Amino acid sequence: MIVLIILTWVVAVFCLELGLRGNPAYKLLRSTPYPILRQAAELFDQEELAPASQGDEAVACFLRRFLRLSLLTTALFVGEMGLCACFLADQPSLWLCWFVIAKNLVIFIGGYFLYHRSHKRNPIEAILQFPPWGFRWERISYLLSAVCFFTLLLITLDIL
Repeated sequence: MIVLIILTWVVAVFCLELGLRGNPAYKLLRSTPYPILRQAAELFDQEELAPASQGDEAVACFLRRFLRLSLLTTALFVGEMGLCACFLADQPSLWLCWFVIAKNLVIFIGGYFLYHRSHKRNPIEAILQFPPWGFRWERISYLLSAVCFFTLLLITLDIL
């Protein structure tokens, strides 16, 4: 039970931070100079990665940060879904969990269609072409998740 409480707190805090500050991977893409983005996009288009040269250090650093931040948001998504599954296993009628699952599925399907609508195989170029309202919806989604998980935390602690 203590692990569930701690994980719920961690997910709620991360959702609140992403909701207030926005997606850090997208911010990284927006703040990176165009030549580095272009080189990184070319790397995604290659079949095989060549050994990095000394001049590619900035691109390698950008890709490491971008992949770490992308993995963080993916882990948060998996954490949200996993926590909802744990709560639903105990109380199947918990409507907050069903709301979070439905919201995540809508955001996931919407992102999937936006990605494929861009006709870009390269994820960097596709993300940069997303409409601004898509990122606003993502922030709203994180804020809603934060509210839901803080409420679930209060329910678990028998405060509500």
